[in-house]
Amino acid sequence: MGGAMRGLKLRDARNADKKVVLDFCRNTWPGYGDFIPQVWDRWIRQRRGRFIVAELEGQPVGIAKITDFGYGEIWLEGLRVDPRHRRKGIARAINREVLRTLKLIKPRVARFCTAQSNRASRKIGSQYGFSVIARFRYYWDEPRRGRISGEVVG
Repeated sequence: MGGAMRGLKLRDARNADKKVVLDFCRNTWPGYGDFIPQVWDRWIRQRRGRFIVAELEGQPVGIAKITDFGYGEIWLEGLRVDPRHRRKGIARAINREVLRTLKLIKPRVARFCTAQSNRASRKIGSQYGFSVIARFRYYWDEPRRGRISGEVVG
């Protein structure tokens, strides 16, 4: 762990990074995958905010997105590190670059959302001054088999 890896370069994302990044994001959430393939092209085109890549030995090993909604509101999203390079300080280095960028943008507020179970992300967030403002429960259920009633109540 410790500091960022020697030779780690932080830069803006490029179209040429897409294949490598989508490959290491493929199994972010087992059984679901990741939303990065659905947003990649839009993120690359956006001019407000910043799409950051962490590169090691010429290959992308991590990403993060700063989305600027305007009116001083920033949304931080898409922090990912290649599973083969986790626990090496890459997420921390990316977050330092995010904070450096935020100091230039000077937003009124910056927010992010993460799963309660994502201890690493929550820890990094608290170390950089973020606090929990809301908690949500995720619920999923399969519909029961059988006939669906056409009855409307109300």
